[in-house]
Amino acid sequence: MGYLFIRSELCERGNLNDYLVELEKQSETELLNEDLVWRILLEMAFAIKQCHDSGYVHLDIKPSNFFVKQDGTVKLGDFGSALDISTVPALKDDDVEGDSIYMAPELLLSGVNLTEKISTKADIFSLGASLLELSSGMNLP
Repeated sequence: MGYLFIRSELCERGNLNDYLVELEKQSETELLNEDLVWRILLEMAFAIKQCHDSGYVHLDIKPSNFFVKQDGTVKLGDFGSALDISTVPALKDDDVEGDSIYMAPELLLSGVNLTEKISTKADIFSLGASLLELSSGMNLP
């Protein structure tokens, strides 16, 4: 009989959105320091790469699904929408979920084969939308 256990890390600073709000309160400007934006982007990209290298597509990449440890390290979480890439051909169109604000446009299309819609490219698009939000300080519509 096997046992299931979940290992999680304590991310004392909450999700990336909460962390950025705290940084804005401490700073005199609304925009983040460029070096900090690059560091956060690098850690986000490495986390997504690890997910993809493991054979999964996350499908819900957004700042609130990244968590910040006390030392400022960024970790990816909330794998509730993640899919094993090898299972995509067996999915139905209504199996795809995510936050439409950050979702790649092709995921919102109907009548397109899921194997064409769901790929690691969708996570990269969402990373770009997240970067726009991080670097500009704007809330995406």
